[in-house]
Order: sequence, then structure tokens, then C-alpha cells
Amino acid sequence: MRYLTGLTLGLILLTVTAKSQVKKADSLFIARCMELSTLENPKRKQAILAEVKQFVRHGDEASLMAAANVCYYMGLPVQSDSIFMVAAKKYPRGEAAMTVAFSTILRKDVKAQDIVTAYQQTAKRFPENELSSDLHNRTRAHIASAYLKEKDTIAMNNWLSVIKDTLTLSNTEIQSAEWLLERGDTLTARAMMDKGIKRMLTVTANRGMYKGYEISVLMNYAEFLFKLKSYPQSLKIIKEVYDSSAERSVKLQQLYATILVANKRGGDALDILATLLKDGQGDDMMKASLKEAYTQAKGTQDGYNEYIQRIDSVMKAKLVKDTQLEMLDEKAPLFTLQGLEGDTVSLDKLKGKIVILDFWATWCGPCKRSFPAMKKAINRYVQDQDVVFLFIDCMEKTKNVHEQISKFLSDHEYPFHVLMGTDTNIPDRYGVKGIPNKIIIDRNGTIRYRVIGFDEGDDAAVERLSLMIEAAKKAV
Repeated sequence: MRYLTGLTLGLILLTVTAKSQVKKADSLFIARCMELSTLENPKRKQAILAEVKQFVRHGDEASLMAAANVCYYMGLPVQSDSIFMVAAKKYPRGEAAMTVAFSTILRKDVKAQDIVTAYQQTAKRFPENELSSDLHNRTRAHIASAYLKEKDTIAMNNWLSVIKDTLTLSNTEIQSAEWLLERGDTLTARAMMDKGIKRMLTVTANRGMYKGYEISVLMNYAEFLFKLKSYPQSLKIIKEVYDSSAERSVKLQQLYATILVANKRGGDALDILATLLKDGQGDDMMKASLKEAYTQAKGTQDGYNEYIQRIDSVMKAKLVKDTQLEMLDEKAPLFTLQGLEGDTVSLDKLKGKIVILDFWATWCGPCKRSFPAMKKAINRYVQDQDVVFLFIDCMEKTKNVHEQISKFLSDHEYPFHVLMGTDTNIPDRYGVKGIPNKIIIDRNGTIRYRVIGFDEGDDAAVERLSLMIEAAKKAV
């Protein structure tokens, strides 16, 4: 979710401007925008854009880049891209132009040799130096990956050998191993992953990277070995991570428990999985692991139904308590939006129904992670004509978004009614600063609930949304 507090925003803006000398005027501009970020939309957006417009009027490239960064990190990606493209056009040999040129190559999904040709031409315009080194290495990695997909391992290894940054190289090896595993080449995948992980751990040690990064790398390795069904090796790695972690994330706990079950140690996994489910982190896969852990621990499935019902009761009781404390009383702004299929939807015409708005974007990972739960919620209410789900696509940064959305919905068989909201002021009028952002509107057009982000399991998400819908039905 792209939701930034003032402190986080300040740290990010300091980071993005740290690579170059920031002029006093730029620093003052950033400080003013940080102050304006505390306003509520739509005043926030209007005030920041007015500040940006004034700032870039006589700005050089560094100022334009600062303005683009400010817009991006304040949730104005369209305006950020617009300023960035102005900088690229005005300064064809500058940093913005260089970034656009390399980004174009990195988006290419064509024959490897065609990517090589484009890279060679771009490298003449922007020779490798301290500023461009990262872009050059990422492009070499992209070329190596393209040759891998063409099964030209000689060319792939040649391009891997010229990647000068060890972190980029190890990341490429790890991603390549995962790609190979998906396609069934387990032997090559294992060798590539072992090499990439070893190199990555060397990088983390040499660069003094934080412990969390190393934990993420080892979790990735353990999960890879689990997929290869190398269960004892996978358990050895994940147990070391689990035992040495002061704060155990949901993903770490789930992965550890799943690997324990695969190693026939369900008794050790049972309490971990049960606690996660009680805390609302459950989904179908976790429930399957719990059932297997229960069977291993008890030697039978007798009593499992009563056991899982008790766990569900604890989870639902917690959700009921939370939901009772969260009801809002805000007038929902009216809107009329075009649908993905060319239809038109007006909120005014939905009066008398419970309306669920889900603000999202194609680049938003948490948005898409919430969609299996949203599909289950839609299916729960499929026979209830008084409940309407609308998915408002917003904050987009790419072209051909209609095609991307259609393919995404088709690939995942999501029955979503998508409305296009990026080029409208609807997100601002609804106070959407970060996504995913789900809003429940009652029959009288009043906002009753708002759920920002997605950090729970599918089961809890469906149950929470159902509780909110039922409460909204009773609201007066």
C-alpha cells in the first residue's frame, strides 16, 4: 500500500535527493510540500500541484526531477510522469532522458538480440559511469534473462559475466532459478539458485545489510527447496531463520509451519497454524496445512471439525468486536464513471443498495493479494441483488491499462465490475491517499466503513467485509 506518513515521506524525499547536490530552493520546495501533505484531499492535491507548477516554471533539470519525485511519493503518479517526460525532452542528455531510454529497454519483451541492439544504441548515448551504472547492470540482467527464456545458456552466461554489481547478479540468478523451476528444469534451477543464494549472502555480509534482508533471502531459499520437495534441507534453513528472528512475520510463521508439516512434524506446527488462524491470517491453503498437522499430531482426523470450529469462533468474535468500533457517518460523494466494458455507472442510481467500492491499480501488489478474498465475498452475495461491488481503477502509471485489466481479470477468472477512475477526481473526493482502499456505503448513500490496505488472511477479510455489509444494511 502506498500510504506515507509525514515522517516516512520526509525520509524518502531526503533519500531521493541525496544523490545530487540539492539547492536551497529545492530544499524549501520539498519542505513546503511536506507541510501541505498534512492537508486533506482535495485541498492537499490542489495545493501541492499549485506549488509544483510555480516551482518548475523556471527550474533546471534537478528542480524538475525534485518536483517529479515529490509528486510520485505524494500519490500523484500521473503528474510525476508528466514532469519527468518534460525533463527528458528538455534535457535529452540528462538523467531523466537516460532513465526513460533504459526503462524503455527494460520493458521490452522481444527477442534477446533485439534487446541487445537497443541496448548498444542507448549505451552510445549514455556511456556507463557512476550515475548510469545501475541502469546498465539491470539492462544486462534483462538481456541475460531473455536469452535464458530462449534456452541459449551460452549467451545468457556471457551476459551474466558482464554484470558488474554483485547484488544485481545474484538477484538475476535467483529469479532465473525460479523461472526454471516453474518450467520443470529442476536440476538447472537448483544449481542456479544455490549459486545465487551463496553470492547474495556474501553481498549482505560485505555490505553490512540489515538482518531483515538476509532473513528474506533465506526464506526465499527455504521456500524454493520446499517446492523441490527437498524437505529436510528446507527445514534446516527455515528453522535457523525462525529461531534467530526476534519478530516473526506472518509469512515466516506460515512457511515454517508448512515445512514442518511436510517433514511429518505436525505436532510442532499445530499451535503456530492455530494461532495464525485465530488472528485472522487464514486461507484455504493454511487450513489444509492445519488439517494435516492435526492428523499427524493426533494420528486421526476425529474431532477436527470441532477443533476448526472453535478456532473460527475465536477469529469471528475478534472481528465482531473490531467492526462495532469502526462505523463511520460520512456522506458519500456522488460520481458517474465509465466501466471497463464501456458502460456507465452512477452512484445516485444505486441508492437503496449497499455499495462496496474497491480503489486499486494494476501495479498495486496488496490490491491484487486481496482479490481472492474479494472474489469469495462476491460469491457469498451473488444472490443478493441489494449488494453491489465496484472496483475503481485509479493511480495508474502505464499505457494500455484497459488491455492489462481485461487480461488480468480473465487470467484469474475474477468477476469484477471495474470502473475507470485514474483521470477523474473521484479518488481525491473519497479521500483516497493510499490503495487498496475499500469503502462500504449504506442504502442512504452514507459511508459506513473504510478498510485501507490488506494485511490479513482471506477468511478474515471475507468475514470482516460481510460483517460490515450486514451492519450497513441495518444502519439508519
